[in-house]
Amino acid sequence: MQKRQTDEQQMVQIADRFVKKIESELQNNSNYMNQTVILRRDYRNMYQMNDLERVNKISDLQMIYKLLGEMADIPYNYFVYDREKDSFLELTRVDIQFSQYREIRNTLKERLKVDNEENKSGVWYLAETPAGRVILSNWHYENYMLGTWTRECDLLSGINTIDWGKYGQVELLPGHKEQDEKQFHLWGNSLLCYSFPNCNTDFSIQITISKDGGLKWQMLIQIFQILMLIWVIGILIELTRYVRRSFLVPTQNLTEILEKYQTADNETGRPENDTSLQDAYEILDKLGKRADSLTTKLYASELEKKQLEINFRNLQIRPHFFANCLTMLSAMAENNEIEKINKLTVCLANYYRYIMHDCMDMVTVGQEISHMNDVIAVNDEWNSNQIVFTSEIEESTKNRKIPVLMISTFLENSIKHTVGREGTLRIGLKVWTEKKVLCIRITDNGEGFQKEMLEGFKLGIYPKEELGRHIGINNVIQRLKLIYTGRANVEFSCTESGGACVEIHIPQEETDEAFDCR
Repeated sequence: MQKRQTDEQQMVQIADRFVKKIESELQNNSNYMNQTVILRRDYRNMYQMNDLERVNKISDLQMIYKLLGEMADIPYNYFVYDREKDSFLELTRVDIQFSQYREIRNTLKERLKVDNEENKSGVWYLAETPAGRVILSNWHYENYMLGTWTRECDLLSGINTIDWGKYGQVELLPGHKEQDEKQFHLWGNSLLCYSFPNCNTDFSIQITISKDGGLKWQMLIQIFQILMLIWVIGILIELTRYVRRSFLVPTQNLTEILEKYQTADNETGRPENDTSLQDAYEILDKLGKRADSLTTKLYASELEKKQLEINFRNLQIRPHFFANCLTMLSAMAENNEIEKINKLTVCLANYYRYIMHDCMDMVTVGQEISHMNDVIAVNDEWNSNQIVFTSEIEESTKNRKIPVLMISTFLENSIKHTVGREGTLRIGLKVWTEKKVLCIRITDNGEGFQKEMLEGFKLGIYPKEELGRHIGINNVIQRLKLIYTGRANVEFSCTESGGACVEIHIPQEETDEAFDCR
């Protein structure tokens, strides 16, 4: 109880110092503004001067009150106002949002226009504005006014840094008090009400000190320190157990086996039963082989991934395609086909932005279809043959994640193998779900796959990558294998009309969010 009283006394002393500091700044501001208005006639009459003289006087005032503001801890905003001309001018910078400042400024101007009991010279008023409460004071001579204002939160910013307890608070109360009031309660909250005897104010400061407010954080810090100590001790104990279980005990067992073998060998020249030693050697041999196997698998996996990335870059960087597109744009420009140039440029921009994904990126089915439309638009302008693309997509599958360029690789494969073919190229796409498996089918009316190639596909034998050929199909197969660890499969066949058919089955699971390249 005695410690609580001591803590409370310390908090009261801190509050006393803060309030005296605020009172000193209010008094200092009043004195400066009083001297400027009463003693400096040139400032009072600056609105009757010509423009150049008035600008010089305003510059002098800005310099004076900028220095005065820098000397204070509270951000005061100084201004001059001519009631007859309704001219309001800030002398110092206002560091709040413009929307708040506009509401405060309009409220102040409406208040200063009226000459009444709430607008006396040298009085500090607590004013309500749409942007919050402000503290306002001004000195005026006829229509000329010099004043300052600050927000309530800025005035109390220093006091609010103190923890006054769980239910403690600091607030301004309207109304003038003749003297300070301090009410202390042993088991409840204590109230401190401060007046400003050396300043003419119509408000007072009330501070509520909540019970045990000063000790709360000290107790929490001590509890936190104890919990951290217990946690560290627990970690050390568990680490010791792990080291003993994983290293010390196996080492001790191996040492006992070797000592047993050595003792038996010294006594009889050969142990009667050396099964323990043989078991130890077999365990060490298995561990070594397992470590070698894991290292080899990791190295092979990294090599496979690096080769996959290289092949994927070969898919992305297609200089012949890019050169042909530029040639086509040049021909359109010569024929003044502005609309086609705009359309094709947008498609090409979308195309190259999309293919610059990383090889392991995941996108939605909807994004992949949008990219396919760009591919068809570019090739439809490029090739003489007409391309008809139809799709049947379940609504629920549009946001499902798939590896980037997985579907469009087979689309471009169909277009590439029908260049120079007469007639219309028809490409169909169907996407649906079946027993939580995402099913994708791509078909065309081209020449289809050769019989030897289909037989190789069924045996898991795919065309070798030579001189950049067949990279697309191989890349899709390898990426599906790495991403889904063998749980996804691709089936190749021919349609009844002889065209190519590719069907992909992908297990659905939680994956990373698709990267929106649009």
